[in-house]
Amino acid sequence: KAALPSMSAHGAAEGAVKREPRVIEGETLGPVLLKMRRSLSRARDTSALCVIADFDWTLTAFWGPNGERSDQCHDFILHRCSPSSEWSAEVQAFRALARERFGERFGAERPKSEQSALAEWWWTSANKMMLKHNLTQADVREAVQNANTSPRPGAMALLTACISQGIPVAIVSAGLSCVIEEFVR
Repeated sequence: KAALPSMSAHGAAEGAVKREPRVIEGETLGPVLLKMRRSLSRARDTSALCVIADFDWTLTAFWGPNGERSDQCHDFILHRCSPSSEWSAEVQAFRALARERFGERFGAERPKSEQSALAEWWWTSANKMMLKHNLTQADVREAVQNANTSPRPGAMALLTACISQGIPVAIVSAGLSCVIEEFVR
């Protein structure tokens, strides 16, 4: 058997040419979702089914309504939430420190072990900062309303069809459940 290529945290083979992630949106996703919905409506026994989906850039579109890359889960809070001036100042300092630590290409040129350590530092620090500032559900709601993110075309219809058929849906993410729940709501 041939060895599998080493993969980065974003699924790109090590040493591969870096390019934008391939994103299936709009009309190209429509036929797949339609076929799944038809299959669900004809299924006699759905008791053994469960739909598992990622949140960022899977249930959400890659491009936001303003034409720029859409916000991912932590971006909702770090970029779109403004509960206090202290929060805003700390977020600005955190973003500057992250740029300094990661570099221009978000650590892509570093060894995988260093990338993992940087990603763990970022995730832990961002979450500690949110806990420290006691963000509320109202803050999360504000962030979701201000986010540059929309559902991927057809995603909510698929989730609704699953739920109406009694098929459990699990959304898995390294993001924040409170953001995901508010977005889906």
